[in-house]
Amino acid sequence: MIRIGTWLCVVAMTVALARADERKLIIGSSYTAPFSTIEGDGYFDLLVREACNVAGSTCEVRMLPPERSLIDAAQGKLDGDVGRVDFVPEAFPDLLRVAHPVLRGRRFVAFARNHGIRIAGWESLRPYNLAYVNGWKIFDAPTAGARSVTRVANMDQLFGLLDKGRIDIALAADIEGLATIRRLGLEGVRMLEPPLDVRDLYLLLHIRHASLSKDLGPVLARLEHDGSMRRLLDQATANFIVRSR
Repeated sequence: MIRIGTWLCVVAMTVALARADERKLIIGSSYTAPFSTIEGDGYFDLLVREACNVAGSTCEVRMLPPERSLIDAAQGKLDGDVGRVDFVPEAFPDLLRVAHPVLRGRRFVAFARNHGIRIAGWESLRPYNLAYVNGWKIFDAPTAGARSVTRVANMDQLFGLLDKGRIDIALAADIEGLATIRRLGLEGVRMLEPPLDVRDLYLLLHIRHASLSKDLGPVLARLEHDGSMRRLLDQATANFIVRSR
């Protein structure tokens, strides 16, 4: 009887673990610190976990290259992708945008070494050799008429090209760009003003999670209203600063 009881307990635990694993959603993130980290304490890591917990689900954020993260989410290999601009789902009908943004006022900017370069909107980029990280969809259409456009795998490659003078302008978001410049110890690279675009960022879920997508909108709205989003962003930023010292 003891052996049978033990066997039944093992079976029950195995089933429970399998069901728990089935409930865990894997969300892709193409971001680095302070938004996503290997340790899982970036802003998007913390926010997605908290929002999913409130909505009754378990989520894990996994760092991936931008293009792969988006494509895998669209194909259902991932359950979603976090930190995308609002127009991305138009090209990926199997991705649903959660109604409330995960980050407001994301600034997309240009970086240059040549202090003579001045920009004023997307059209002003046309005379230059540009580069950006592959998968940053916001840069695809507006850069189509530039002298040349290079897509790279990551931020280190992007700013390496700029530092070596192989491109005129690197396109990125302000926080990651400035963080990369600091981390690589680059001198003479500056962020150009004004920003090329300012957008809110969203969480995208695969269409099989349509019900959760509807639930998460009000949850994120509450987390913004009660100050939780700001608290998590401050926490993630503090973690980033400590590691950067």
